[in-house]
Amino acid sequence: MTSFFAIEHYSPIVVLVVGLSTFFGFWGPGTALLHVLRLKLPLPWHHVTAVLLGIQAGSLAVQIVGAFGIATYPVLVSLWGLPLVPGAAAVFFRRSTIRSFSFSGQAKTTLLLAAIIARAVIVNLLIALAPSSKIDELYYHMLVPSRIVSDGALRFYRLPWESAI
Repeated sequence: MTSFFAIEHYSPIVVLVVGLSTFFGFWGPGTALLHVLRLKLPLPWHHVTAVLLGIQAGSLAVQIVGAFGIATYPVLVSLWGLPLVPGAAAVFFRRSTIRSFSFSGQAKTTLLLAAIIARAVIVNLLIALAPSSKIDELYYHMLVPSRIVSDGALRFYRLPWESAI
């Protein structure tokens, strides 16, 4: 169910919960991949790289499942759900992963920077939770995932010669 066909089922709370769980689900495997690759990065960059690496690993898993033609709804949901519990456990049970934010040094400058970052995060969160009302944005953004689910595989070009004509 994509686009305006599912607008009556839209819930910002569900979007927030699914988004946060997906974030932590990607953070954990990304941290594990950094550990396997033995990459030691300083703390702010370690977390960012772990999340991005987790996103790329999840994307690669979906592409592999789609390439083999087994991208059914239960398989795709399990690809999303499998890293959630170990990912959240890896993030929350490691002492070095979550550290308290300290205002040491220049407190006013640090507090101002933290306020700017917090405002940007809150504005981005509010924008992300609002449903989009642009039909072309919804259609094109959800076209490829919708086709993967409906076809059960990655088939980008159906009848390329006929479509080109």
